[in-house]
Amino acid sequence: MKTVILGGSAFSTPALFAYLACQPGVDGLTVTLVGRSRERVLGVERAAKLICERNAIAVTSSTMSAEMLVNALKGAGLVLVQVRPGGHMERAVDEVFPRRYHLCGDEGLGIGGLRAAWRVWPTVRQLLNVVTEACPDALVVLLTAPLSLVVRLAHYCFPSMDLVGVCELPWTTLKKLSSKAGVNAEELDFDYVGVNHLGWFYRIDSGSRDLVDEYVARTELQDSFPPAVLVRSLSAIPTAYLRLHYFPHETLSEKGREVKSRGEQLQELSERIPAIYQRGTRQQIIASLDLRPAPWYADVVGPLIMARYAGRPSCIPLFLTVRNAGYNPAFLSDDVLEIPHRFEEKKPVRQPIKVPPPAHIHETLTKFVRFERVAADAIRRRDLHQLEVAMASHPWIEDTRMIQAMMQDITDNNLAR
Repeated sequence: MKTVILGGSAFSTPALFAYLACQPGVDGLTVTLVGRSRERVLGVERAAKLICERNAIAVTSSTMSAEMLVNALKGAGLVLVQVRPGGHMERAVDEVFPRRYHLCGDEGLGIGGLRAAWRVWPTVRQLLNVVTEACPDALVVLLTAPLSLVVRLAHYCFPSMDLVGVCELPWTTLKKLSSKAGVNAEELDFDYVGVNHLGWFYRIDSGSRDLVDEYVARTELQDSFPPAVLVRSLSAIPTAYLRLHYFPHETLSEKGREVKSRGEQLQELSERIPAIYQRGTRQQIIASLDLRPAPWYADVVGPLIMARYAGRPSCIPLFLTVRNAGYNPAFLSDDVLEIPHRFEEKKPVRQPIKVPPPAHIHETLTKFVRFERVAADAIRRRDLHQLEVAMASHPWIEDTRMIQAMMQDITDNNLAR
């Protein structure tokens, strides 16, 4: 199977090859890296080849020029979209500017995520247009933030495209919980509901053990997120980004004390690591991967590729951002939710809901989904009135008098450079 990575010059990409190089049955896999910078994508190609020197994985590279992009995509069975229009410094703006309005900043959530979506969607849409022409039968896997909004926009504009978004957070949450409980995460029985980065495990069973109840009782977990008092009140374990929702003031205070945003930190790394890929030894390249942990490759992207390529049934749940399509009857068919899947015979199969979520969790999730419905429409149409309506509906925006100023920050000088 030919896999194409759009945004393949990202310095996190070699972590995918570190995963693939350890997997049996990868011989014959072909990966084409496509990036804007020829120099950088050649460096990632070199790093990938050195990492995979003992495997028969064919790695090539290309640039984003129109003709080369079409040629790179032809014959692809899987297209991974991980482009970051605007780069790390625009991400830094997404993260920092909401603080002026006493809101938590993030590249994928809140008004920071809205600013990111306004910037990235035109570029992603152009790329998906080329994908539909060059490899219309490929599975398209999105990583670009803000994931829920980008997936929803893609489904609006390319309704027949086989497309999913992926994120490792729910699975890594389960792994941490299972490690604390001394059980195997792969054997857990659970129910989960959410959108990307905002999800709740409201049932986690290991045989006769109820791990949600056990979490509340574990005294050593009282000072971590989520605190036991919150888990008890929710009857669920929320994923880490819900700290921005349940404890906004504490989170905002901590972020305000940071010397550099995450985007600024990544920018500094992006200026150091490519030189290692271009000139370093295999050992130096592998050691450099620890500078930028990228767990999503080993926890979801890599297993998905192996399931699709080798037909290997997934032993772990893969949390995919996809159309609801009747999965949760409380939401519209074209709403986008994060749904646990397992791969069987190269196809993703949804894990059925055994117990409906508590009413208060459904109510909170509904607010975010309604926001995304309106926000996606505003971004697709570049409609400022709809953008204002969307912002007024967001659960984190209480003072609507600031919306006009926020909108200016979202739309002005926000380009995919």
